[in-house]
Amino acid sequence: MSGRSPRNRRAARVLALMALFEADLAGHPVGDALARHLHQRAPVDTDEAATGGDDNAAPLPPAPDVVAYASVLVSGVTEARAEIDARLAACAPEHPVADLAAIDRNILRIAIFELRANLAPVKVIVNEAIELAKLYGADASARFAHGVLGSIVAQLPPPTESTAPVEGAEPA
Repeated sequence: MSGRSPRNRRAARVLALMALFEADLAGHPVGDALARHLHQRAPVDTDEAATGGDDNAAPLPPAPDVVAYASVLVSGVTEARAEIDARLAACAPEHPVADLAAIDRNILRIAIFELRANLAPVKVIVNEAIELAKLYGADASARFAHGVLGSIVAQLPPPTESTAPVEGAEPA
């Protein structure tokens, strides 16, 4: 499997989510939060996330491409947060961004950043956000993420050859 495997991208999204969630909820600097989570092993499989992983397993350092993609996501969301939140507010006007659960807010921020930066195929980005919402959010989080991202995707211009994701045929 290549370095840009779906599993590695999922691990990067989880790391980014953890760092953004911590920074959002606790007010810690996002760079410090990411560094802290890079030194901890984050569960990436559904079964592992549900059970908390193997308590006897030593923390594994993330692969370099996981670190790189998590860093891209964290810095991208942080730099474009005002624009991302404005888009989120426009697509869910009955749910003020500040009132959203912090985990849902940050799952959506990551997905919106990936969509606007065209980092992966649209279907992959939406599906990954829904999966993260199922793993880490409340019962209605996945449905809410699907609805909001569906509205955002409907507003996207159709992809052209010049805007196609770099990954192309390889799943992100």
